Amino acid sequence: MFENVGNTLRLIRELRGKSQAGTARLAGIGKTQLSKYENAKELPKLPTLKKILAVYLFAKGWMRCSDRTNAKQTKPPLKLREES
Repeated sequence: MFENVGNTLRLIRELRGKSQAGTARLAGIGKTQLSKYENAKELPKLPTLKKILAVYLFAKGWMRCSDRTNAKQTKPPLKLREES
């Protein structure tokens, strides 16, 4: 089961052309932790998974991994809804 989540996270990241380090930084987690998720060593909790997926959703055109100066000033165009 974990393999599907990990493989999907890695596939999306690679298709978006993002590095593990950049993705982890933008998601607010460690690179080692993202690696554990992608290699099915651990399963991310839902709030963490939402942060990672938000990086992939907003990465194109909103903020680049190398753009740290505008990261705190720029807001994403969409807000993720919380689960009820």
